[in-house]
Amino acid sequence: LITTNLQAQTTNIDSTWQQTFEKNLKQASQLSESDQTDLSLAVRLLETAAQYNAATYYEPISKFYIRSVRASSFEKNPKVLRQEAERIIPLLPDSTQKSWQAFITNKNSHLANEIVQFWDSNDPVLSSPLNERLIEHWQRITHARTHFTKNEKSPYGTDDRGTIFVRFGRPDLQ
Repeated sequence: LITTNLQAQTTNIDSTWQQTFEKNLKQASQLSESDQTDLSLAVRLLETAAQYNAATYYEPISKFYIRSVRASSFEKNPKVLRQEAERIIPLLPDSTQKSWQAFITNKNSHLANEIVQFWDSNDPVLSSPLNERLIEHWQRITHARTHFTKNEKSPYGTDDRGTIFVRFGRPDLQ
């Protein structure tokens, strides 16, 4: 009986996230068809795809994300653009972190371009339509949010261990 109830709950959770995910995908598709974007929706899709390992959708979602970042500004998406920059800042060298902080403080319109350039320059396989590093980033965030939650003050909602994990990935145990 417990196993059956657990399976029913798991199936319900699975179908709930899938229904929400498919609804969000449909909304993103409709926006794309009308040449519109939504950074908040793009981030939610990336987060959900990474959380549930929905690899089939990585390519269209990452394309929608990049298009959405390009179209963003502090006038349109101040909170989401700031949050996205704050999730990337720990990955940057110290000197670049300071300039990004200044972009955020001054609400500089170049921040969206900086974010796109960051992901373009960190794409390991330029010939692929998918930005593998962007997907890996969200997979790391998902892992960190699951395993490193003693303190949730980082931009990832994790403790310092989560920030280190997102920045460097799994430790090399050699």
